[in-house]
Amino acid sequence: MRKYYTGEGSTYLTPDIIRSMEKKLENSIKSDVMAAIEKGQKEFKSDIFGFGFNLYRQHPREWHKDYEKIWDDIFPDIPIKVNIDAKINNTGTNIRKFFLDNYLFILSSNNDKNCDFNL
Repeated sequence: MRKYYTGEGSTYLTPDIIRSMEKKLENSIKSDVMAAIEKGQKEFKSDIFGFGFNLYRQHPREWHKDYEKIWDDIFPDIPIKVNIDAKINNTGTNIRKFFLDNYLFILSSNNDKNCDFNL
């Protein structure tokens, strides 16, 4: 079994602990993304993320036939599913960058042994 040491006075990061951290990160990102999507749909009533454009690019015939004229009316009520898969790598450095799809995260260790996730 691999063990990962995080620094002076800290505990070992086992694969189970890392996976728990990844789950917390996934939940945090998902919550933020869903809040932004909901704000766009409900408050602004606007497709600020370009879902309609992607639908058009992937299915142009269906877009023109079924959605083009009604998109602005139906978009605020369309359910949107978000899947996040976070992986934490290189846990042995003090400051590091890692990528998750289109997000760049900087994970930095503070003197009080807490970690901040900066978007």
